[in-house]
Amino acid sequence: MRPITSLVVGVVSASWQCTQEVKPHLRINSEFTKAPHTPQEQDIYIFYEFLYFFMHLMNREAHRRLPISKLEKLQQVVAPLILPSAVDSFFGHWPQKFKDGIERDLYTKLNDAEEEYSNCKKFFNDEFQIDANALISRLAMNVLSLAGYEIGSGQADGETMTLAKLIETGAMAKLVENRETPVSTLISNFGCLKNFGELVERASAAIDVYESDGSSLPQALQDWRVEALKQVEAITGNGQSHPSPSEP
Repeated sequence: MRPITSLVVGVVSASWQCTQEVKPHLRINSEFTKAPHTPQEQDIYIFYEFLYFFMHLMNREAHRRLPISKLEKLQQVVAPLILPSAVDSFFGHWPQKFKDGIERDLYTKLNDAEEEYSNCKKFFNDEFQIDANALISRLAMNVLSLAGYEIGSGQADGETMTLAKLIETGAMAKLVENRETPVSTLISNFGCLKNFGELVERASAAIDVYESDGSSLPQALQDWRVEALKQVEAITGNGQSHPSPSEP
């Protein structure tokens, strides 16, 4: 598998696996009962939230390992591979204007999430509580909101805290090769991004190779887009079962 594809597959696989771990615990979210949304979209938007999170982690790895110019180039290449594929995989049968609207919304939310996650002062909280200043807790808060749970200023109830920890532990599990301590049996997928930093470096190096001759990068980008869509559809089961909105 080519380096760019390996990075895309790692991010998408981690996001999809986390979504499947959360899905059995979804509650009704009134936002998805209002047009133009449908209840079937709830898990898709949770998948998108995990994408924002792991793409943020990609940026963190790139910031640690690459010059700023290469970090920016990596972002410019990877986001247009993942986000349009994440739209087409679920909404490929929709009219183009609706798909374009979803894609624009994804880019806006990706930028908002990047700012939100970048402002977190630590990765996780050692105590059994939700900490808005901890990156992994911020992810849990965002997913909980989409999943139909209320996170207020007061103490969260036991069921909410249990799911919060499932979200946090599930996301961290994708970054390690094996479970080091007993965790929920609902988390069965480990390590698809255990070598995240190496994936980032190899993808950046691949971009450099295609850029060096000044002509082959545009064709490579087109090839990568086709390959990315195939991989995302394979991972998500090509879930194009969501009804298309009616044309006005």
